Amino acid sequence: MTTHRLVALGLAVGLATAPLRAQAPAPAAGPATIELRGPAGQQRILGLDDLAKLAHREVAASAHDVKGQFSGVALADVLALVGAPAGDALRGPALASYVLVEAADGYRVTFALAETNAGFTDKLILLADRKDGAPLNAHDGPFQLIVPDEKRPARWVRQVTRISVVLLPPPSRP
Repeated sequence: MTTHRLVALGLAVGLATAPLRAQAPAPAAGPATIELRGPAGQQRILGLDDLAKLAHREVAASAHDVKGQFSGVALADVLALVGAPAGDALRGPALASYVLVEAADGYRVTFALAETNAGFTDKLILLADRKDGAPLNAHDGPFQLIVPDEKRPARWVRQVTRISVVLLPPPSRP
């Protein structure tokens, strides 16, 4: 087949499927769970039913080409389920701790544990399970981390599969 015919075939296939891509995305497939790892090595699997028991928040967020009305739970509330230090317990060596958020495709980001705590910041980090009133689509969900006040959505992790609280040991003294 000549190059011109291949290009024409590619255009025809692209045009034929364009209306399909414009339709609303399908809901995320597979089990809607996240593995939580706590600071003492404890593990917990969090599902949609567990999320439904926590206080939900809604936030309008946009950065670059990502925008919408997101609904979910504060990351701090999720971290409390595995005993992450918060409030008065978040001091001293615990302030060197961090939260590692991992995605299905291997993408990973970190947050200082203090960034998740209302005692340190008004920043909301949302573990979203809905966008614009519907479950997240397969590309983004079933869970997506949203950080509304960040100018770039680089830490807006989609397809979140694991959240770990990592406490660093105190430094050794000479």
